[in-house]
Amino acid sequence: MMFQGTRSDANQAFAHYLAKFQEQMADIASVLKAPDNARVFAAQAHLEVSGVGKVLLSISAPSNIAYADANSYIAALTVTEAFSDSDGNAVQRLYRQLDLLPLTSYELADLRRQFPLTQEFAESRGSRAMADHAFYLSIHHMTDFVAMMDALLAMGADPRYMTILDKGYPYTRRDRVDGWLRDTLGIKVDPYPERVASLDAHIERARGAGLKTIIFDDGGYIWPVVVEYYLNAAAEFVGIVEQTMSGIWKLDGLPLPIPVFSVAESQLKATVESYGVATAAVASIFDRLPHEKFEGRPALVVGYGRIGREVATILRERRMRVAVHDSEIVALVAAHEEGFITSRSLAHLIESHQPLLVVGAAGRGSLRGEHLSAFRKSCYLASVTSRTYEFDLEEFAEVALKVLNYDRLGHAYHLGQGVELCVLGHGMPMNFYHAESLPNRYIDLIISALLLGGVTLAQPDSGGLVAGHNLALTNTILNTSAALDTYYDWYGEPSARRELLTPGGSVPAFHAVPWAFPPQS
Repeated sequence: MMFQGTRSDANQAFAHYLAKFQEQMADIASVLKAPDNARVFAAQAHLEVSGVGKVLLSISAPSNIAYADANSYIAALTVTEAFSDSDGNAVQRLYRQLDLLPLTSYELADLRRQFPLTQEFAESRGSRAMADHAFYLSIHHMTDFVAMMDALLAMGADPRYMTILDKGYPYTRRDRVDGWLRDTLGIKVDPYPERVASLDAHIERARGAGLKTIIFDDGGYIWPVVVEYYLNAAAEFVGIVEQTMSGIWKLDGLPLPIPVFSVAESQLKATVESYGVATAAVASIFDRLPHEKFEGRPALVVGYGRIGREVATILRERRMRVAVHDSEIVALVAAHEEGFITSRSLAHLIESHQPLLVVGAAGRGSLRGEHLSAFRKSCYLASVTSRTYEFDLEEFAEVALKVLNYDRLGHAYHLGQGVELCVLGHGMPMNFYHAESLPNRYIDLIISALLLGGVTLAQPDSGGLVAGHNLALTNTILNTSAALDTYYDWYGEPSARRELLTPGGSVPAFHAVPWAFPPQS
């Protein structure tokens, strides 16, 4: 496992691992460290772990630092001699600890530089803006969540009265983020399947401290559970800050005795986010298939909303022949007027266009089992919406002759006559699947908007927000906030501030000119 840090960070990581392994009944046989005057940290420990065997833990710099990121270290674990009664589950738990290393102080400092708006927002609001409230959060465990949590704590949020619902998406650095949340901050993190018990425990803990709870949600995972199981405790909640349209849709038809601050529907989010999400999703698709040829070949985008429209445009710019389908006639006409191939019938469009790539951007059920007979050629399917809702995978399995698991790539349905439908990322949204949804400086404004929603709800009168949806007032609050001015100060040329995201002075200077590659030590 690779991480970045100073000598002190690497030493702390080594101590962290030893402590975690001792919790798993490990005895330390010996420890060896590089001298304190060595340029980089290096250490190894020989352990004997109950149920596993003799184990070697090592932390060192990469063998050739010219081919690694600055200030990188590698943590490695090797079972050198397995016990006769070695337990496979114990071995797996031991190796799992490598991935759960909390973010280092160096990595946290680097992340803070990537979120100037969020940092400045928290500083401007002061250390009491979010005090005297509890928080229940269901936000993607990406590095932007670290920036959000960092800001919440700076504004007075108490980790003892925070609960995080982990939705389990396989983000690039989810384990490191989880390690930081659990071990560094000591925050309660519960898995999504335990959401009912998690909410119950949180309500009791917050009530015992005399605190009302603000909900931060990304996908409508929390309030439906409150309504189904704990509606009699609705008064314990102050309001909801929702980030996504799928979350807003899940609130439809539910009682809403508390305010909703919908960043999802805001003009601010519509202005800056859709292109970034689409770009990240398309890049992730192409990254999964580095040797495939897409230029000149057919693609189909199902769903022509904010993100679908951007995806279609990007694919056309990548020289693909793009068709679009949407069940709403106004969106279909818009796609037609913008020069895309269209049809009222999705099945007819598949049959006539025979796409190499289908991107689902409808939100739910863009492709069903009934559509599969229209595929006469093999195709990649990719989602850019929530969880696995975009494609009806159960119906796919019923139609297919066999289903093959391709692990990290995804899985495939074989339909006969040589037709294979490969569902990339197992139907998970491609901008989340082993990826970060957006570049951090891109999503910085959205994180600031979420925090502004929380700060507004934390006011004695909830900033004028009333029970139910408050889109007009939400837009007013966001559009008149200092966050937009700060955003333009940073990124609006020619007067914008500029700070490159490089390691800067954290690396040694070169003493030889001209510089040769690879650098000679």
